[in-house]
Amino acid sequence: MSEKEIKTILIIDDDPYIVQMIEMLLKLKGFNTITANNGIDAVQKIYKSNPDLVLLDVMMPKMNGYQVLRLIRGDPNLKSIPVIMLTAKVQEEDRLRGLLSGANFYLTKPFEMAALINKIEELVSSFNIENPVPLKRDIDIIEILSKSNDLLDKRIYELEIIGKIIETMTTTSDLDHILYEIASGVKTLLGFDRIWIALVNEEDNLLEGRVCLGHTADSDFIYTKIPIEANSKQPAVKAILNKNHLNVTNINKQLEISKEQLVGTKATAFLDVPIIIHEKALGVIRVDNFQSGEIITEDDIKQFTTFVNQAGLAIENAKTRNALINEKFHFEQTISDIDSGIIVMDQHKNITIYNSYLVKLLGISKELILNKSINNWINLIELQEDKFINALDDLMQQKVNNYQGIGKVKSKKDNSIIHMNLNSSLLQINDSEFRIVISIIDTTKETEGKKEIELKEKKYRILNQISESITQKTEVNALMETITNRTFPLFFNKEDKPKEPDFCSVLFYNELENALLITTCSERDRIDYYKRFVSIDPSSNCITAVAFREGRAKISNNVQKEYSYIGDEDIISEMSVPIKVNDKVVGVFDIQRRAKIPYSNDNFELFTSIGNLISIAYTNASLLKQAQDLSVTDELTSIHNRRYLNEVLQKEFNRSRRYGRDMSLIMLDIDNFKNYNDTHGHFQGDEILKGVAKILLNASRSEIDCTARFGGEEFMLVLPETDKKDALKTAERIRQLIENHPFLYREQQPLGKITASIGVASIPIDANDLHTLLERVDAALYFAKHNGRNLVVDAANIN
Repeated sequence: MSEKEIKTILIIDDDPYIVQMIEMLLKLKGFNTITANNGIDAVQKIYKSNPDLVLLDVMMPKMNGYQVLRLIRGDPNLKSIPVIMLTAKVQEEDRLRGLLSGANFYLTKPFEMAALINKIEELVSSFNIENPVPLKRDIDIIEILSKSNDLLDKRIYELEIIGKIIETMTTTSDLDHILYEIASGVKTLLGFDRIWIALVNEEDNLLEGRVCLGHTADSDFIYTKIPIEANSKQPAVKAILNKNHLNVTNINKQLEISKEQLVGTKATAFLDVPIIIHEKALGVIRVDNFQSGEIITEDDIKQFTTFVNQAGLAIENAKTRNALINEKFHFEQTISDIDSGIIVMDQHKNITIYNSYLVKLLGISKELILNKSINNWINLIELQEDKFINALDDLMQQKVNNYQGIGKVKSKKDNSIIHMNLNSSLLQINDSEFRIVISIIDTTKETEGKKEIELKEKKYRILNQISESITQKTEVNALMETITNRTFPLFFNKEDKPKEPDFCSVLFYNELENALLITTCSERDRIDYYKRFVSIDPSSNCITAVAFREGRAKISNNVQKEYSYIGDEDIISEMSVPIKVNDKVVGVFDIQRRAKIPYSNDNFELFTSIGNLISIAYTNASLLKQAQDLSVTDELTSIHNRRYLNEVLQKEFNRSRRYGRDMSLIMLDIDNFKNYNDTHGHFQGDEILKGVAKILLNASRSEIDCTARFGGEEFMLVLPETDKKDALKTAERIRQLIENHPFLYREQQPLGKITASIGVASIPIDANDLHTLLERVDAALYFAKHNGRNLVVDAANIN
């Protein structure tokens, strides 16, 4: 490389061995390198040196990698710098979290150095930084923490507003009220001067304004109606027809019409974004800025997209709910006009009277009814109800006076199935003579209408449940499993044989393997098999890969012939819907059918709706997880903090008391820690704290126990369903692990090594309430500290 072409790489990692290896290889490749071993130092060097690429470790002291990345992406002068994240974490949601935060690539340790160097060269050569020479400056810790807190506050506020919108759309069918909440949320969070929402009126082919908040200089604009014409020059109509947003930063230069002709004048810059559901434009949301020189940025558009998706979902939910209300009203009006067929038979079972409606209803001639035996008539119309036949015999023998039941017959007119309500009554003429009067009410419309409405209500109920789960589930895999389990019953056919069920799954794209991998599916007993052995090449021609590449929902009722099918040989039909985050496809929602019953257009529309919900749910869950991680995790040690510990203590204590089970606490304090800090410095002291935290994590049960930093050099373990004997064993094992660990400079400590004093207390042995339990474990720790240190003390052995 020439001197002008030499690129600078910032390496951020707290492992000096990894830094040294990467730095050596990059210098051999002709790169300049800068290094940092903690998050604060990293941010300062990014502002100071403006590197061409950043290698960013996730687990670091001071600030973790996700926080550093959000600061980079949140600064307009730095946001285009390519970032590769390096981490020892292996969970799929960790990788997706890194990419969602804005990383260009995510590499899991241990990794091949050659692969890393190749990726660095690729990103450095392909990325054009929007501001090639931003202002280099010093930035102090106070400003860094302030920026980090501002980003967190904004993210939490955004989640609160999204939650309020979701709550509104699941509790009301008033569309204008829902749209008002969306407009209010957008205006409050993003600070635009005016928000306008218009919906498509298909009957009149008009774009009609429904809600407008903010600037009121041209109030007629709020409820304006714009014709939707192919040659329209109105930006809102163009956005609808092209199904793409239109960002106007200079009205005089970008528009084909004058500012006076523009619907909604006086704005200096505006953005029109179409509301798309099932690849159909339902309307448009416009945001306006009225300040001179103030434009709408790409970051504004990206954040605004989240609310547009919520608007699409809200409109669809409200329309579905209103359609159900209208259908129920129409249905009740219809069945009130149903007539009845009448049959009268004598004591010899011969039909003596009938009405014309009966002939019309059953499609048989009157010659086949009058003076015929009721048994012959029943066989003739193929009555499908044995109970009715038995009831007639009871009536004939005068065992009962009446009977009410249901039945089905096949019409002779068109072979259609007719549903009936059958009412039979015994009419006594004299001691030896009687008649049986049978009334037949056609309930076909009622029965089929009920089934149709019940199905729609079931679909709407499940869509509503999925919408509610967006706010209730924060862990991505649990959320996907909930949605999959609730989707499966909607598409399973009772007519299918038991061996031919539908198969529903969620697949996410893994960049390292360049494959779509199953994370959850309806066949729970085979999920481990699918996760290990089923992967789909996104460049293949199977329907799932095509939906992923094109970013569009796909349906096929002959998937084996129409696509290069990958999977079981007996699959016939398949639907795939892409899962999107900020318009980027991250996975696919897929359902397959083995039975020879094709998926209908209604099935496809419903499945696409659920796919859109998954996209929103996944985005919200990921954002919420980021905010929760920041609020419950100790930034230095990456274990839980005091706030989270307090919540767990109360929850586990209540559970222990409710079910009468043991619970133990281990409280630990690092011996002579101040001496170590004063001698070797706070940064080296931080390494001791991180090392002890890792020992505690490795010695505890990751799925059951809670490990937290209590404060300073004190730590606490909450051990649910653990008695005193097992707690003491765990505490002693921890004490030995710390004592034997090769901490740097340990031989210079007063005891010649790094040690810890530990107290142990349990319920119900040591206390019956939480406050007393905490006092007892603290007293045991205090006793250990003042009686030689490097001890485990049982609270039961001290006064």
